[in-house]
Amino acid sequence: MKKAILIATFVIVNLILFAQPTPPSGGYLHGGGGTQTPGNGAPLGSGFFILIILSTIYGIWKYYQFIKTNRLENEESIA
Repeated sequence: MKKAILIATFVIVNLILFAQPTPPSGGYLHGGGGTQTPGNGAPLGSGFFILIILSTIYGIWKYYQFIKTNRLENEESIA
């Protein structure tokens, strides 16, 4: 019973905390006169390439460690 009350409390609190007011009518109003279409978001190019480069370096490093440990295990099993 306590577990059900705890779960219900978390659900209700999350619903209340993430509630948002209704958007204004009349399109996308950005503080200026008239309606404006959304656009000019955050630039994704440089961050995306940094992520790709770092993940490639990490993958190569993990592969090198894997090869290195397997080579040592193979040499020990032969000797």
